[in-house]
Amino acid sequence: MSCSVSPSLPGATLFLTAALARRGADTLTRQVEALRVALRQTMAERPFVIDAGVVLPDHVHMIWTLPAGDSDYATRWDMIQSRFLAALPEGRAAGLWRPGVRARRVEDAAGRDRLTRWCWTDPVRHGLVSDPFDWPQSSIHRDGVRGMDVGGGRRNPAQGGEPAHPVATTDRTDVSAGRFAPPACDATRPPETTLPRGGAAEAGPVPPKAPAGRSR
Repeated sequence: MSCSVSPSLPGATLFLTAALARRGADTLTRQVEALRVALRQTMAERPFVIDAGVVLPDHVHMIWTLPAGDSDYATRWDMIQSRFLAALPEGRAAGLWRPGVRARRVEDAAGRDRLTRWCWTDPVRHGLVSDPFDWPQSSIHRDGVRGMDVGGGRRNPAQGGEPAHPVATTDRTDVSAGRFAPPACDATRPPETTLPRGGAAEAGPVPPKAPAGRSR
């Protein structure tokens, strides 16, 4: 997988990470339904496809594919953040998000599959679960096969499983079924670049293989 020097190309597939300002907070999972609603409303107004995603208590990873001729992921994320904040109890929204969203272009199917597995196994790396399928706010429930080897989680041999690749059998814009809730960013995350609004990303190295241990 390679990383483009600029993710702001029309129709690009992007790996996005956004995090709360306070590491260790649990607002995203506590208020996950508000995040789902914000995503659905924004997708209805400015369409894009969520290829994969995971919501952790204090950060989110998602893979988006933008429509042909459209490169504006930043406005979409601003709309999602604003709608999410507006749904929180008064006084809880100020300073909630860490400034900026990290974005990098996903060049090919192999890179997308690798970053999909990164999303799915992030709850394991953070010590939240021992099996990626035990984390409810993940697109693994939409696209994965229980028992599959996803590279960073633990496989249950008794359940068998399929080869490790995403199984796309449902509408990728559907985040309403309680199965997906798309951020703590740390040293074990895929290398990313924080982009200013409308800016270009610098090239980054290929993400490392996901470790099985807990992130620090």
